[in-house]
Amino acid sequence: IIDIKMKTKATDLLTKLSADYFKVLNLTPREKKGIFSKIKKEILINKKQLLNLMVKEIKLTKKDSEKEILRAYKTFDIAEKQSNYNKEKEISKNGIMIKEKRLARGPLFAITPYSSPLSSPAHKIALGIIAGTSILFKPSHLAKQVGKALFKIISRATKSQYIYFYGGDSQKDLQKIISDDRIGILSFTGGYETGK
Repeated sequence: IIDIKMKTKATDLLTKLSADYFKVLNLTPREKKGIFSKIKKEILINKKQLLNLMVKEIKLTKKDSEKEILRAYKTFDIAEKQSNYNKEKEISKNGIMIKEKRLARGPLFAITPYSSPLSSPAHKIALGIIAGTSILFKPSHLAKQVGKALFKIISRATKSQYIYFYGGDSQKDLQKIISDDRIGILSFTGGYETGK
């Protein structure tokens, strides 16, 4: 049950997330590959902005910020190469052919830390798209601007589909999202501060 205060924002967000789950589920390997290719290009185009944001917001050094950008880029590069992952396989047992199909349980809620503000979300988002699920992305409140910048990059690549940004910090609202039946997977990385 979602209270009135949260109803409009969270309910609309969760409704869109659920609807997109079925769209992502049917993305072809070629479409996934195209998304990852666009994300990689956008990361390179926006490298300077990302670097400056990490130095300013998180106080990473320039060198560490460059490493973080490279890790995120490499993650999407690997994801592009793994886009042909097949969720279906045929198993023969006792002369009977069984078709096994693996599906994500539902939309992914990815909560990520400030210490790896690009590479941690990149891993979660790339795996979500490969597995065929929509994503609700919440960066640490300590890396919100970096998270928004990454979200914009990914949104351009996905044409504003499949991934949504949650920037709220209310524990009450977060608890309601986490406990909502429409969230199928919760992926959390970080300490207490990230989970706030």
